[in-house]
Amino acid sequence: MRVVSTLAGCLCLSGLVFGQGMAQNPFAGGTPSAQPVAGSLALTLSDALDRGLKYNLGVVLGQQGTRTAEAARLRALSALLPNVNLRVSELSQQINLAALGFTGFPGIPQILGPFNVVDARPW
Repeated sequence: MRVVSTLAGCLCLSGLVFGQGMAQNPFAGGTPSAQPVAGSLALTLSDALDRGLKYNLGVVLGQQGTRTAEAARLRALSALLPNVNLRVSELSQQINLAALGFTGFPGIPQILGPFNVVDARPW
């Protein structure tokens, strides 16, 4: 069994080295960096490594995957936080005492109001 997995690993590696399967390997591609330079560009080894790490498609996709995982982690943690909703309403109201069956009170008008009612409810 170990010989089969080692052989499969060698075949996979040889496919990458000899150009087969490059379309499936994100480290074989790159992202555009800027406007193309006419002619050749003189690079030091440090510049070449910096450009390779900055614009390599595999590294860029890896960073994007890291940001996606961090966003998923924060979304999962936000479910643990308390969820507070608040509803506030205000209305102006009048009450007709005669409609409620109260009639004949001297000195008290038949219609009370207008008065404001404020209702604030958290849940």
